[in-house]
Amino acid sequence: MEKEKKPFKKKYIPYAVVASIAILLAAGGIYASVGNQEDAKKVEPKQVVVQDGEKATKPKGPTKAADPKKPATIGSIFARVEEKTTGHLAMDVPAVANSPVADTWKQLALVPEEKSVPVPTIKETPHSTLVTPTVNIPSQPEAPIVLPEKPVTPEEPVTPVVPTIPEEPDVPALPEEPVLPEKPVDPPVIPDPPIVVNQQPMIEAQDRTLHVGENFEPFVGVTATDPEDGDLTSRMTVVFSDVDTTKEGIYHVTYEVVDSQQGKGQKTITITIINDAPEIQVEDQTITVGDVFDPLMGVTASDTEDGDVTDKVEVMKNDVDPEIPGVYEVSYRVIDSHGKSSGWITIHVTVQEAVNEAPVITAQNRTVTIGETPDWLQDVTALDVEDGDITAQLAVDASAVDMTTEGVYLVTYTVSDSQGNQAQITVEITVIAASEGVEHQ
Repeated sequence: MEKEKKPFKKKYIPYAVVASIAILLAAGGIYASVGNQEDAKKVEPKQVVVQDGEKATKPKGPTKAADPKKPATIGSIFARVEEKTTGHLAMDVPAVANSPVADTWKQLALVPEEKSVPVPTIKETPHSTLVTPTVNIPSQPEAPIVLPEKPVTPEEPVTPVVPTIPEEPDVPALPEEPVLPEKPVDPPVIPDPPIVVNQQPMIEAQDRTLHVGENFEPFVGVTATDPEDGDLTSRMTVVFSDVDTTKEGIYHVTYEVVDSQQGKGQKTITITIINDAPEIQVEDQTITVGDVFDPLMGVTASDTEDGDVTDKVEVMKNDVDPEIPGVYEVSYRVIDSHGKSSGWITIHVTVQEAVNEAPVITAQNRTVTIGETPDWLQDVTALDVEDGDITAQLAVDASAVDMTTEGVYLVTYTVSDSQGNQAQITVEITVIAASEGVEHQ
């Protein structure tokens, strides 16, 4: 595969210009140092002695000295350099093997490359002593020396050829930046029209608790709204319900509503049916030996669902003996219309020995006038715990009162109950004159 040529980078142009100037200055210096010495000196003719009957080739003429009037050319400069380097003049020897400036000379002097031919070794002597050099030529057929028809002399102007300046060795070649593939240009994106999303309607409903037998209204307190359509309560439907209000339990109701865009909203709530137990209102009692005991006296019962259920109270236990002092238990129970029982409610009944308390007489001090006949039982009462009102049994002792004489007298009241307990009280009776009584009144 043919190796790809690297393009000449513009960044090397400054280095190439500097290198060209350096070469020209170096060549000019060499020429200046040796040119003056060689300008005045003419090349003396050289004698060549050819042994073994060979003819000596006489040089055609003396070498011309450099014409100081003619300007030096790049070709003449390199000719001088060639002569000083190899000992031969480029114009005398058209092609010198292994010349360090052969390639450059070929380009600048336009000398065609020829095959190398053996050149006799010529020994030169100082100009003061002329020695004929001896050339030993092997006995072989004569090989003519081919010379160019018209040698190119350094004096002739030659169009210089600028040599190719090598790349600067001291400057490391930077790696070329990788050529990234061009990113394909996407076609313009045309946005899709906005998608209108229909939001689902929402149902607001809460779990509820009802009592057995209570009427259940599924849509009470339930509403439905939609972000687009607004209030949809009137469109709600019950798609499922297993509520039975006659029995305790947990039931469910599912609501559904559909908006104008056929968006559906559902909500399921829990309905709990409860039945409160009936309650009995009764308290512990105390009776006296010999009293008559009625266990249902003062007992009442009520129920949340049925209301007053006193008539349904049952006496489940009653071991009271009113004739024997002691503490007894009485248990009650009531069941409502839905079969809910209150359970047994137990109270204690205490039967105690009979204790006869004395009656209590109520009477106040009084003021009467002379000549009056007072009613001594007016505003006087007598009560007994066991016997009750025994006012009629009061005895009045007013014998100490003198209704004809002013003064303060004592009146005594006495009463006894059925058990013989007696109570007595004494009050003051003030007797005054009639006129004083009027003023007093």
